[in-house]
Amino acid sequence: MQNISEINGQSLTKYYELKEHFIDKWHIAVYRRTEISGRNNETLSLIIDVACPILERQENLGDLTKLNNTQYVISPKAWLCYEFKKNISNHLSDDEKNIEFKTFDTVTNNEFKEKNFDEFVYLDRIGKNDRRNAYLKAISTKFSDLEKPIILEAVNKPFEARNGEKLKWIFLSMGIGAAVWLLMICIPKINTVEMRKREGYTFSSDWRTFYQSVTKFKSFGNIQITVIIIALNVLVFLVMVFAGLGVISFDSHDLLKLGANFRPKTIDGEWWRLLTSIFLHAGLMHLFANMVGLFLVAIFLEPLLGRLKYAVAYLICGVVASGASILWHPATISIGASGAIMGLYGVLLALLTTNKIHTNAKRSILIITLPLVAINLFLGFFGGVDNAAHVGGLLCGLLMGYGFYFWGDLPEPKTQIAHVSIKENHDK
Repeated sequence: MQNISEINGQSLTKYYELKEHFIDKWHIAVYRRTEISGRNNETLSLIIDVACPILERQENLGDLTKLNNTQYVISPKAWLCYEFKKNISNHLSDDEKNIEFKTFDTVTNNEFKEKNFDEFVYLDRIGKNDRRNAYLKAISTKFSDLEKPIILEAVNKPFEARNGEKLKWIFLSMGIGAAVWLLMICIPKINTVEMRKREGYTFSSDWRTFYQSVTKFKSFGNIQITVIIIALNVLVFLVMVFAGLGVISFDSHDLLKLGANFRPKTIDGEWWRLLTSIFLHAGLMHLFANMVGLFLVAIFLEPLLGRLKYAVAYLICGVVASGASILWHPATISIGASGAIMGLYGVLLALLTTNKIHTNAKRSILIITLPLVAINLFLGFFGGVDNAAHVGGLLCGLLMGYGFYFWGDLPEPKTQIAHVSIKENHDK
């Protein structure tokens, strides 16, 4: 590509070479943000996103004269964007974090002034991701009505090296997967006939019990509260999507504006965040995983508790989980229904130790629920998961489960859905 004015006339691609250009360092757009990461949310990333207008030549700089000191008269063809980042401890005090951010801002400003923006091999057009969203927020400070700005990042390595070692790792992963499948094939099959003789049940009876429980509720008549909860979560997600906030993931600052749980704001009087945060999700996969987990526990628990007790359990466990989150994390943005869902699993696990669930159904329910609880708690040790909310919701659910057992006037086992377990097949 000869100059930036030709970019819209080019066939849509991800990579560009640009021969003639001028990077305007005097009319930049800036957006400052933070991200929290690490196994126990111990790392706070300070990020400054900078967007520079790309012009054909320096003479075009006069076209960017400002209007009311805030917006340009014309918009650039494209923007060259950079991300400056520094990691600090998230356990620092608010004053220490402010000092760190001011220092980082000064260092970044000096680094920006000394940077030669004309040194790049090719330009990478950024698709929809968190960086692009941050660059767009920066650009919106200059152009509030810009529809589809072209976002580019400079790449200083050879074009042939753009994929790094991805291909090697793809084949290595395929090889590991093939080896695992080979081992599974070589393992002798379980002698189900012998098992049936010794233990009196078929190997697949527990899974058929679960299947019958699911199909019994295909009309959703007995899980109406769950359907409403899922609909509310999906509705909030769709509103965020159509508002242009993302699909795969959402920016933490947008989530904070919409009601995410965050200790400094929550304890400052915004206690409603304890509730609103359980209807927000970080992205599509986060929403999908939580709704699947909710549905699995609902098919057993909602018919057992009844609509009112079930709804109360969900909301109370969700609020308690949010409270546990801000008690444990001093400055973490927390969202998601997983704390409330873990609470429902806690209620179900508590009732599994009582006589309110038929004996024939306890094993099949336990096989479904216990691994899900264990996996969720295990994933919390690898970061990105609010284990404080999970544990808080689970403990609250266990206490509520025993509360329902002693004072909740639950139905007898013969009248509840747990009794749909199949009959043991002893005579095959």
